[in-house]
Formats: sequence, C-alpha cells, structure tokens
Amino acid sequence: MAYDVEGALDLIDLALGRAADIVDPNILDSHAEMAGGIRRRLGFLGRSVVVALVGGTGSGKSSLLNALAGEEVAPTGVLRPTTERPLAWIPANPEPGLVRLLDDLGVDERVGHSTFGEIAILDLPDTDSVVQSHRHIVEYLLPKVDAVVWVLDPEKYNDRLLHRDFLQPLSRYASQFIFVLNQIDRLSPVEESQVVADIRRILIEDGFPDAQLLAVAADPDKGPPIGIARLDRDLHGRFEAKQVVMGKVIADLREVSDGIATATGIRPGEGTSYDDRWDGAAGQVVSTLVDSMGDSEPAAASAGRQAALRNGGGPIAAFVSWWRSTRFSRVAGMTEPAAKVQLRTGAHLTRAASIVSGFVGDLSFETGGSFGRGLRSGAVADDLEVEIGRVVEASALEVGGFEITTSARWWRAAGAVQWLLAALLVAGVLWMWTDPASVGPGGDSRPLLMVIGSLVAGLLLRALVTASGRNAGRKSFGDHVGMMRTSLRAGLDRRVGAPLRARMRSRAEVAGALAELGIFTAALEQDLARRDS
Repeated sequence: MAYDVEGALDLIDLALGRAADIVDPNILDSHAEMAGGIRRRLGFLGRSVVVALVGGTGSGKSSLLNALAGEEVAPTGVLRPTTERPLAWIPANPEPGLVRLLDDLGVDERVGHSTFGEIAILDLPDTDSVVQSHRHIVEYLLPKVDAVVWVLDPEKYNDRLLHRDFLQPLSRYASQFIFVLNQIDRLSPVEESQVVADIRRILIEDGFPDAQLLAVAADPDKGPPIGIARLDRDLHGRFEAKQVVMGKVIADLREVSDGIATATGIRPGEGTSYDDRWDGAAGQVVSTLVDSMGDSEPAAASAGRQAALRNGGGPIAAFVSWWRSTRFSRVAGMTEPAAKVQLRTGAHLTRAASIVSGFVGDLSFETGGSFGRGLRSGAVADDLEVEIGRVVEASALEVGGFEITTSARWWRAAGAVQWLLAALLVAGVLWMWTDPASVGPGGDSRPLLMVIGSLVAGLLLRALVTASGRNAGRKSFGDHVGMMRTSLRAGLDRRVGAPLRARMRSRAEVAGALAELGIFTAALEQDLARRDS
C-alpha cells in the first residue's frame, strides 16, 4: 500500500479538528502551526517534485520536455499553440497525492517514465494562447507545484503582457522559478550574452532579483541539444533537497502526533469502555434516587386499599367516602390523605452527584493530560447536583403523580354483594325487633342466622377487598417506580451522559487518526530508508 505525506497531513488535520472539541484549542496552536509549516516546507505533494513547463507560443516547451525525456513525449510546433491540453510526464508508479493532484486539475493525458526518478513534469498550455481557459489553468496550477520552468525565446522574451499578467503577480514564488532561454542556437555568442543580460534586468524589475537563468537549445537544427544536462542536474538537485527535507518532515510529523496525544491524554492501544461504565454509573444514580421512594410503598398500599373500598366496600365504605368529601370533614381534618409517592432529594441527590463525579474523576485520571483536566473541571459536584436535580424535576413532570393504575374487576361486584348483605342484616334486625319472641329459646332462628351470616360474610368480603386493594397499590407503586426509572435514565443520558459521550467519541476519533498517522509515518520512514540505501 502506498503512503504519502499529504495523507499524513490530512490525518493530522482530522486529529486537530477533533481535539479542538475536547481540549482548549489554544493548547493545539503550536501543533497546528507546525503542521502548516510542514505543508509549506514540503510543497503540495510528498516526495514527488512537480515541475511545470510554462511559456508562450513557440518558446519550445514541448521540445524541452522531449529533450529531458530523451524521446518524443509531446508534439511540437512553432506557428500556433500546440499544447491544447496539459500533458503530464510522471513516474510510472506515481504516489497517490500526485494522482489526486492530476485528477483535480483535470490532466487526463499522462505519460509514464521510469528514468527520471520522482520528478513529474507538466507541459502546460501557452501563456499567450488566445484560448482564455489556458491562462486560467496556468494561474490555478502555479501556486501548487514545486518548481516552474519558465521557457523564454529570443524574440518574445520581453513580452510586456506576459511579464505584467503572469510573472510580476507571481514574484512571491520566486524561489520556485527556473528561467530557461531556449533556442540559443539561433543566436551568436555575443547576441546570447546580450539577451541573457537583458532578461536578468527585466526579471529584477519583475521581482526576481536572484533568478536562476539557463541558456539551452532543446531542438537545434544541427547537433544534439545544448544545456539540457545542466537543467537535468538542477531538477534532480531539487528532488535531492526535497528528500533531505523529508527526514525533518517525518520527525515533525511524529512531534505533532506526540503533542496531540499529550494534550488529549491519548496513549496507544488504550480503551476506556465508556458506554459500559456509564451504564453502570447511571444505573447506580437511578437506583440511589429511586431508593428514596421506598418509604412511600406503605402509602401506596393504603391508597390502593382506599380505592378498593370505594369500589367494593359496601354501604359503610360509601358513607365514609362521602363523609370525607364533605366540608365538615375537611374542617375536622378527617379527609382521606393523598398518597405521597415521590422522589426525595436532599442526601439522595448529593449521593447521586457524587457517583457521577467519581465516574468522571476515574475517566479523567485514566485519560490524563489536558483532556482529563477538562473532564474534572466540568464535573464539579455542586453543578452535577443541580443538573441531576433538573433531571428529577423533569422526570416528575413527565411521569406525573401517583395513581392506582390497577383495579380488580370484581370490586364492584363485591360492593353490590355487600349492599345485599347489609340489606339482609337490616332485614334480620328488623325481624328480631318486630318479633322478639323469635329470638328466645324455641323461637325462629332465621333472623339470627340472617344477622350473623350477613355480618360474617360482609367482614370476610371486606377483608378480601382490602387485601386486593393493598396489592393493587403495591403493583401501581411498582409501575410508578418503573416509569420513574425509565424517565430518570433517559434524562441522565440526555443531560449528563450525552455531553460526556460526545467528548469521549471525539477523543476516540483523535486516537484513531493518531494510530493511522503512526502507520503512515512508519511507512514513510521505511520508504525514505530504502531510497537512501
């Protein structure tokens, strides 16, 4: 698999971007500045040296490329723009960054070579072409290449339009330029000296005081090319210089990577199992808060008993219920108390906050660095107690007050039976009242049996209804606690867990980028060592 410095720098950009979400961005400034320095020092690509051949119509750019290649790579011509589209003469096995550059530029015509090292030469359209898009291609590409070989010819080297529109605005890239005076075979030695001196003067005016200027004849009428060997050496010298820089670049890549790791507290191969551990901590918090409701279970059972008696308690329970609803009962303080089933705060809330604070503290010490310190500073116990208190309030509103949600269908039937038993009791009492003799010895036993039977049956039925009501109260209490658990857990995840999870996820992405960066850097070191050997 091929690796390139551009890919490594992209990973650094990713790591820096994610790290800025989890630590103070000011801590990362020096690392971001160093990464930017790597880009500026190395150029657009990694080890490849990208050279652009630029010049006007008839300057002999394509001839110069053919002379460097030792074979015909590009078509030549002198009467019109020959290079209608950019042509790339590139290594047969180009690095990925070079391929991406050519794709971005739309350079589809590519010729591979295996004799010119890692140097890629782009033969661009003529700068004075009547086709406006040619000029746009040149203007877009120049800031991205490592070197520019600007080809001049003896007749049009002083084209003021060329100097004003192209060279003067690009003088800030002066160190990238190599100027080539082509077609010197058409000049006498004296004329050559005069033209070279005049070009140097013009270039100084353009902002190129130390311009490198070579005189060549790429395609003379007679004999072999002139001055091409010197241009060849200069181009390869730039490649060798870039290889020297590569060693420093790799060291800087490691320094930036180590700096980001230190700032975020990331160590190779570590894992925090955040989700599993948060599940445990959040479960403890919910249990701590819900435990505060435990004392309310008897009240819930009592509320269930009252609900059962209202529906199945018969006439006595109906009278008591009516009485408790009257104004006189309220004045006398005999109203039925409401079941107070609710979360209690206070010590339980403080305990819940300490659980979260301990969880964050453990994470912060494991992660370390500025990231860990940031986690601790954001987990102040008082602030957590306030936040968890808001979760409790929101859950109480969402779940609502306690209600008896379960009721036995037979309660009303039992209530109707008790009314019948009460009627039977009254009938028995009236019978004995109107016929006292029936109560004595030898009398009719039916009225007494009616009274005793209705009383026993009524008491037994009332006891069954009461027990069923208490069970219904406990069941409703369990349902209420379950809904509170669900709501509390969702609120904790949303208000406390989610922000922590987002920070830990960003940290994991930083760790992934740094791990991949380590692989890239190791591959670059191996590649550089292989080339040096």
